[in-house]
Amino acid sequence: MKMSGMVFIATITIAMNCSAQNNFQPIPPPPGKYEVFTSQGIPNSLYYLIRASNLIIDGTVEKVFSPVRIDPGGPTSLVTHAQISVNKVIRGELPKDQQSVIIAEQGGSSEGYDVVYDRNPLVQSGERYILFLNPYREREGLVVPHPNLGISIYSIVGGWEGKGKVTEKGAVQFLRGEEDIFTTASDRSDVEAYLAKVKKLMDIIDGKFPRARHVSSPETLPSFLIP
Repeated sequence: MKMSGMVFIATITIAMNCSAQNNFQPIPPPPGKYEVFTSQGIPNSLYYLIRASNLIIDGTVEKVFSPVRIDPGGPTSLVTHAQISVNKVIRGELPKDQQSVIIAEQGGSSEGYDVVYDRNPLVQSGERYILFLNPYREREGLVVPHPNLGISIYSIVGGWEGKGKVTEKGAVQFLRGEEDIFTTASDRSDVEAYLAKVKKLMDIIDGKFPRARHVSSPETLPSFLIP
């Protein structure tokens, strides 16, 4: 009888533990500012940015949409979309009959949560950018609500690395926080000089310079083309 009672008590204890685990709900973080750091895996090189990009544009931010959550139960899992009016296509082609694109950036501000990924300031309406883009692909198992505008959605290559802001003075800035760590002095003073360097690298990548057909890394580029 005593042994039977012990078994019964053990069974009840196990059942209660299993029930507690099944009913466990993670406690969401409190509202506030959160910084998230990731590894995008794209080298800090203009040469590699161009090779990794499906579309490169000069564009102006037309509209920024309210952030959405990747995980409904994760208040910091924010994604912000913005509509970009294309001023000029530098590389690639826009979808037929489209003069703008949607970009998706990680981070945003919603319901007291201010989330920043990789110290990357999100685009704002009216700003002009040189953008290195690839078609947006959903992460496996995740469905992110998008603005239903019939416009193609793109991701920025390497996050902040593929987003050069053009200032009112015509400078190009690749900002991570407050630092510009991806351009030279000439880039920061003249957007046209920067785009000319992009064009020269594109010609090398596309094999338009016979002597550069077998170039495989920036180390073998002419010195005036190394970012």
